[in-house]
Amino acid sequence: MAGKSRSAVTAGIILGVLFLTAALVQNAWWVPFVLPFLCGALAAYLVSRKASVSAGEGAKFGAAAGAIGGLILVVIGAPLVYFVVRSFVDIEAQMRQAGFNAPGGGLGFLVIYMLIYAGIGVVLASVGGLVATAIFGRR
Repeated sequence: MAGKSRSAVTAGIILGVLFLTAALVQNAWWVPFVLPFLCGALAAYLVSRKASVSAGEGAKFGAAAGAIGGLILVVIGAPLVYFVVRSFVDIEAQMRQAGFNAPGGGLGFLVIYMLIYAGIGVVLASVGGLVATAIFGRR
């Protein structure tokens, strides 16, 4: 089991790093939809190389990779984007002018935004794990 878990953690860390890289690139709206699917598929592929994997296990390891990547995105990515990419500060000023006060200011709004992306990432990584298990799984 340790080898299987290590595969999911490895794919999750790869997803987190790719999420952080993509978070710094503007106009990359497609990233939260493609990367989790691919990393979930990577997790299932890495697990299926070592042992026989059912579709449920592939989905589970894909979801674990998506959760790890999402956690990295929220914990490291939100402050990084807020303090490095200053466009969210501009959005925060525009929100205040319009009379909308987000909980926690702009950083709170950004964390909520990234939590939604992370949730979508877990679902898509799970689907990626299912697809990869169907393709690469040993019978």
